[in-house]
Amino acid sequence: MRESDSPYLFANSNGKVIHRSTVNKIFNKYSDKITPHVLRHYFCTIALEGGLSVHEVAYLAGHSNVHTTLIYLNPSREAIKYKMNQL
Repeated sequence: MRESDSPYLFANSNGKVIHRSTVNKIFNKYSDKITPHVLRHYFCTIALEGGLSVHEVAYLAGHSNVHTTLIYLNPSREAIKYKMNQL
C-alpha cells in the first residue's frame, strides 16, 4: 500500500523524484531480469491491450511522438486469433 502523496512513482522519503540511476541500482540489487525499462514496456503493452488508445498511452508514457509508442504494440498470437474470430 502506497502511503505517499507524491506524484512520482519512484519517490524518496521526502516525496521528491529519485534519479534514474538510483532506481536502476535498486532494481539491480533485487533482480537482473526486471528493470524499469521492462516495467515500462509491460505497462505500455498492457495499456494498449486493455483498450487505451495509442495517443493515451503515449501521453501516459511521456512519449512526444506516438510512433515511439507503436513499438509496444506487439499483439500476442492469441489476441490476433481472438480479433480475427470477431470478424
